Amino acid sequence: NELHDQEDRRALERLREHYNTYHHMGPEHQHLIRDEWVDRFGLAGTPDQVRAKVREFIDAGIDEITIVPCIGDSKISLLKSFARDVMEKL
Repeated sequence: NELHDQEDRRALERLREHYNTYHHMGPEHQHLIRDEWVDRFGLAGTPDQVRAKVREFIDAGIDEITIVPCIGDSKISLLKSFARDVMEKL
């Protein structure tokens, strides 16, 4: 796959140079990820925003989502919030 967007290409080069796979998805890598990538490849935002994105996924035929809680002190709390505030209200 070729990257035609120059900003994506530069960001990917920075990511390859500085990303430490031993700390996969840790907050120390946040500066390496373009905001546009979060919207394109991930789920982030308020419960309403995440619910809308999950609906888009469902409408597109996606039937499985992998949740990797990578921020905050309580990953279990994040998972519970996702189940309660997003999935239960779909």
